[in-house]
Amino acid sequence: MVGGLAACTIADEGETASGTEDALTRVHDDDKSIDVSWTCHGNRPDSSGLNSQEEYCEWTRRTRPVDGGLQCDFNSNFDATRPFFLTQNEASGGFPQTFSNSQQFLVGGTEPTGERRNGLVPSCTSRAGKCVAPDCVCGRKSDPQLCAVLGTIARDGCQAQVVASAQRTAAAPKGTQEPKPIVALQLQIPRTLASNCFYKQQRSLAGQDVVVSGVDPATEKTYVRCYFAKGQMPNIQKCDDVARSLTVGARLKISNPASCDFATVRRDLDGLTPDACQ
Repeated sequence: MVGGLAACTIADEGETASGTEDALTRVHDDDKSIDVSWTCHGNRPDSSGLNSQEEYCEWTRRTRPVDGGLQCDFNSNFDATRPFFLTQNEASGGFPQTFSNSQQFLVGGTEPTGERRNGLVPSCTSRAGKCVAPDCVCGRKSDPQLCAVLGTIARDGCQAQVVASAQRTAAAPKGTQEPKPIVALQLQIPRTLASNCFYKQQRSLAGQDVVVSGVDPATEKTYVRCYFAKGQMPNIQKCDDVARSLTVGARLKISNPASCDFATVRRDLDGLTPDACQ
């Protein structure tokens, strides 16, 4: 867990989000954890004419050529030594609404650039679920849902931490690359896309797999490739269509189970999609 790293694996229940803009909060009694997930597809259109990519899930923007196949790549990792990583599109004109994607914006801390972030998790916990910029941004999909869940947990007398593990980097971080990236957000492939999407190693510009020693992509779940052959699933014409079904999420774990009324947490959150901005 952040502040005490633990293994990070989110239950593979992404199929419930397939084909819908809704994502659910799921409460687990056995280990007193809460999974918060949302579809990658953003809430609002940007100047590109497509919906935003700032939900801790970014993807290649490709359109299926006439009578051709379509390949899409999705990522949710903070390792800037890999070919694809969160924050790389923040300065790109093609992703005008992509911002605040660093792990410090999620859990707090000091950026490699030296900037200090309060972090969404600490801010929403201390404010009992009130979404306040710049730590929490209304209009995003991830922030209002995560903030509302954290606020509910706090109001129910419980304390929660983001379950995370240290991410093995592909190379030694340098410059402003994140020196100690974590795996805190994982992608889930719905059953409807299980034949077309898979977890894999990222590929360099030279076309070679970037193999990270000791890392199983299907366990880390921070990079997904989808491929739709010619004539297959013609309803999917661009990668943004895939983003409507692929989900990304974080796991929260109760750190004070002995003094926490977890039954109330379950009643207030399980199967719901709360929003701190409503």
